[in-house]
Amino acid sequence: MMVMSYTSFFRFPHLAFHIAAWVPLVAIGLGLLAGVAGAIGAVESVARLAPAEAMRPQAPRAYRHGVLDRLGWIRRLSMRQRMVMRSLTDRPLRAALIIAGIALAVPIIVVTLFWQDALDFMIDVQFAAADRADVVVGFTTAVPGRAQREIAHLPGVLMTEAYRIVPVRLRAGQYSYRTAITGLPPNPVLRRLVNADLRVVPPPEDGLLLSSRLARRLDLHPGQVVAVEILESQQIHTQMPVVGLLDELLGIGAYIQIGALNRLLGEADSISAVGVSVANANDVVLRRALLDRPKVATISDRAVSLRQFRETTQTFVLVMAGILSAFSIVIAIGVVYNHARIALQERAWELAGLRVLGFTRAEVAWLLFGELLLQLLIAVPIGLWLGYWLVRGLIALHDTEMFQIPAIIQPRSYALAGAVVLLSGAASALLVRHQINRLDLVGVLKARE
Repeated sequence: MMVMSYTSFFRFPHLAFHIAAWVPLVAIGLGLLAGVAGAIGAVESVARLAPAEAMRPQAPRAYRHGVLDRLGWIRRLSMRQRMVMRSLTDRPLRAALIIAGIALAVPIIVVTLFWQDALDFMIDVQFAAADRADVVVGFTTAVPGRAQREIAHLPGVLMTEAYRIVPVRLRAGQYSYRTAITGLPPNPVLRRLVNADLRVVPPPEDGLLLSSRLARRLDLHPGQVVAVEILESQQIHTQMPVVGLLDELLGIGAYIQIGALNRLLGEADSISAVGVSVANANDVVLRRALLDRPKVATISDRAVSLRQFRETTQTFVLVMAGILSAFSIVIAIGVVYNHARIALQERAWELAGLRVLGFTRAEVAWLLFGELLLQLLIAVPIGLWLGYWLVRGLIALHDTEMFQIPAIIQPRSYALAGAVVLLSGAASALLVRHQINRLDLVGVLKARE
């Protein structure tokens, strides 16, 4: 079980890739649907338009007081700021669609960065708070407790801790599950039982402490009784109360104090594994001495397992981050740039008129991009909120038996996701700003006529 707790970590990248692969596909699907719906709506409106009506000059827009004009604080803004606010509220449906399009780009980056945050948290919990032994020595069969004392006297050993692991089948009503009961010292130091909230739970002396996922599979709650079938040579059948649940991130099993487990098995002092804390993590002599001991089956090294896990996931996280970030940047630039281009075409006559009246290029650009800036500032917080709930939804849909993925998103991930979308919008604005600077004032004004 101790070795399995390390190796099950390596299934995480495959699950994360499976989940993350759906994010760009969903984004592409939504984009295609939106594009098809917009094209159908435009074609339908043109088809319904009478030819004579289509040949008429465009009528000036009728001005009316909007919601903002009824607000007292709007009068404190400058004239240019009021123009920006009114341009945003004159077409609320289009503004809402643009904000929604920008906001949908943010959750993709949040999901990308979430995997690294979740990995770091799981590593901290499992390798720093729970499994703190430098080396775990597993035996082929149960051995007397003196094996722990013999290992404790080896050179370079600072501390040892014995465990008894027994394969069992747990039954509750029509449910059954094959797992193992792990016997731990009353106050373990090297192998602690840690909840997802980093709270340490002591192993019970009378009864079983079940992992939350195991309790859900068996439909058990604290205070109920579970049937235990020992699958070792003794073939013991008994019933034990469930005294508590352990919301651990990794693994699925049952726990009890090692003394109580030995009494249940009718053994005086038997152990299945020994956790070892060493002075030198790279002591080759100590590892050779451990391998030479009788009935030693495995020696799992925490540092090696952690290094292999990081090497396995680092490439995956970088590749996935690059792909999904590219998707989000394309979405953000596409939405902002297209909106800026359409706004420039619609308001070219208005902007050219302002230039003729004496407005500078920067002032004219501000009137156009101020609206985009407001939409970005509204869309980014909405996208961050959507990103959080998207992460929660993905975790709920892909709950696994071997480990629990925590919904941990660090503040830096939120900040980076928002910054990427804002910079993408700024890049789109710069592209359109170049076209504003090259605006042909005379040609635009004549085209209006």
